[in-house]
Amino acid sequence: MRKRLLVTTVMLVLGVIVGLNVFKPAKQIHVSSDYPVATSLGSMVKEADYVVYGHIESFDSKWNMARNPDNIEMEDNENYTEGHIYNFIVEQNLKGNLGEKIKVNYRVQENIEIKDNEDIFHEVAVNDPLFIEPKINGKYILFLNKDNNFDIYYGAVEPFQIFINDELQAELKTNLASNISQEQSVKIGEEEFLVVNESHYEGFEDKITGLSVTKLLSEITSILMEEIK
Repeated sequence: MRKRLLVTTVMLVLGVIVGLNVFKPAKQIHVSSDYPVATSLGSMVKEADYVVYGHIESFDSKWNMARNPDNIEMEDNENYTEGHIYNFIVEQNLKGNLGEKIKVNYRVQENIEIKDNEDIFHEVAVNDPLFIEPKINGKYILFLNKDNNFDIYYGAVEPFQIFINDELQAELKTNLASNISQEQSVKIGEEEFLVVNESHYEGFEDKITGLSVTKLLSEITSILMEEIK
């Protein structure tokens, strides 16, 4: 489970007095997450219980991933973490043995609370910085674990999805290599907030994008053979 850390700082903005109008300092809300990171294809394979090659068939539904601790069949009324479930057609099992069709969950956003100048809390939806929407009918190699409580699958590690383009070349889908923070502007009453959500992982290097699907599948097979030894 990911942990959330909220740190509020004040961003210095030039104060300009025009008559009685003054630009107030904007507040930054820094949001960070704890999540497992794989820095190589080998670690992606190792962390996953299932590695599958296939395609996204369709969007299925959205749900609250936060569950009632006393009854996981019910939503948590005090927390909301939005997940999107997609139907995935398995064309080839590379690790593990799954059926032809599975449901894969993507974590999309989470509600956090922001306190205004009057110490009143307001709930705001913050996008998950690691979420990259999959393409319907797009070909992917996914690295997954299973949530046995709901019979759905989720990314075993970040990154967990490799897109296979029309040229049959691999494109690693992750925001870990991006130096650009995801920012959301939020206005509560007369107050301006800037939610800064960072996903950059220092030193992350993409060594997968550009590989042919044949080469990629061959490397995954070799890694699995080494695991067996």
